[in-house]
Amino acid sequence: MRIFMSARKQELEHPGDANTSDTAFHACHRQRLNQRLKKSGLDSLAEHEVLEWLLQLAIPRKDTKATAHRLLRAFGSFSSVVDAQSEELMQFEGVGKSAALLLSTVPQLCRRYQ
Repeated sequence: MRIFMSARKQELEHPGDANTSDTAFHACHRQRLNQRLKKSGLDSLAEHEVLEWLLQLAIPRKDTKATAHRLLRAFGSFSSVVDAQSEELMQFEGVGKSAALLLSTVPQLCRRYQ
């Protein structure tokens, strides 16, 4: 809430600055997503939110929601996204080397856990 209030104050002080309000909105959204994850666990998140959360680990300063939705539309499911090759993932806007590497190693991480 504090981040949102700060963003609202900046928006009022600088009304034409879309980047200020967008950045603050995304920071609030990430904070809410992280709080839900912490409070209720991974099962409380929708498929696109899980992907969005993973992407934000590799892309800390950008909104990852649209990227998560693009990937899910293209691949059809979370499993298909993480099963894709890094090179294939990097063909999508917003997915660089770090994000592609993180996503493509999820199945390997799960196998190592078992």
